[in-house]
Amino acid sequence: MLEYWAAASNLQENLWWWTITIIIIVDCFTGTIKNVFPNAKVRLSSQKGIYGLVKNFCIWFAMTTIYPLTMAWGISNVANAFLIFLIGFYGLSIVENFGVMGVKFPDWVVYCLQKLEDIKSFSAGGNDDETKK
Repeated sequence: MLEYWAAASNLQENLWWWTITIIIIVDCFTGTIKNVFPNAKVRLSSQKGIYGLVKNFCIWFAMTTIYPLTMAWGISNVANAFLIFLIGFYGLSIVENFGVMGVKFPDWVVYCLQKLEDIKSFSAGGNDDETKK
């Protein structure tokens, strides 16, 4: 138990923890702002906004609670790998939010995002050009 509290007190010095915390805040901000733009599929809604804030807070809270535990157990590399995954996931969300806001991206970024959307649509059973052939 003492190892947990020692690890928790050192959490503020962890670069990965600060990075994901800042990225979650930026994602919340861009996710809210994008709904005001005319390209947005969904308009600004308090219900969706509260859902997004609660979801992001739960992820942050779980990360802040579990990460010191992994440090105390000596498996912080596993937790770091998970934080890097979350950073990529939230980074993708931020890029999508900026895309809705009308920010132009290089063609290769748009191509990669379209491929990810095609994969997501295909795995969800959506209409895909490959299934029509």
